Amino acid sequence: FFIRGGTQLGEKTGSKLTPITKKFDAVILLVIPKVSISTEWAYRMIKNKLKTGKSILKFADLMRSNFLSYKFFENDFEKIVIPAYPEIGSIKNRMLDSGANFASLSGSGSTVFGIYNNHELASCANSQFVKYKTILAKPI
Repeated sequence: FFIRGGTQLGEKTGSKLTPITKKFDAVILLVIPKVSISTEWAYRMIKNKLKTGKSILKFADLMRSNFLSYKFFENDFEKIVIPAYPEIGSIKNRMLDSGANFASLSGSGSTVFGIYNNHELASCANSQFVKYKTILAKPI
């Protein structure tokens, strides 16, 4: 990634890099609550909640198609984190209520991200999270 620059798809063991020219035309709002979630706890808990037999979406296939589904961004950690940390669920719901096309927990938490169609919508939503650290980002 640092050698060639830009966004790239890494395949195999990372030895095959392919530039991704597809643009993700959206603005992303990150809300970072002062909640500490143990990654060890999250992984230990998630092992008990995952079901096998579910078809797995592959990023490489999505990037080669003409559409990028928000289903790719769904996060299984929400099943255990939101019940244990309701503030995370509240942030996610507020993002969706404020016009996000999609909102989710990032990784095992505690950051929540929302995907908005434009900067105005994202900025308006951002103003609702003044008690949190927030970041507005536009992928290039």
